[in-house]
Amino acid sequence: MDCHIAYSVVDFEEAKALGDESQQTLPAGRFVIVQLKTWFDPDTISKHRGDGILAPNPRHAVLVDEAGHQFRQSPQGQASPGQVARRYAPVVTAAAAGESYVTELVSM
Repeated sequence: MDCHIAYSVVDFEEAKALGDESQQTLPAGRFVIVQLKTWFDPDTISKHRGDGILAPNPRHAVLVDEAGHQFRQSPQGQASPGQVARRYAPVVTAAAAGESYVTELVSM
């Protein structure tokens, strides 16, 4: 993790299928869709740094339930027509100090 970047869960939902009825992507169980907010905290940088953007390093997110089971991102879910049509920033999007964006992560 980068000490200048903060993450928080904005929302989540469960789905039995993704996409419209003509092009559904079906999981082996269910999809869990997490909206993750990424924020470049301006209070963590030196005033001498300037206004340059910060690009996070590649991230690997794992969803863990209350029993400790781990659920990795679903390439099938992320690439479904229903998800591709929803416009969210990739988790490695560059940002200037004070900027934020939301990423949707699909786990199965």
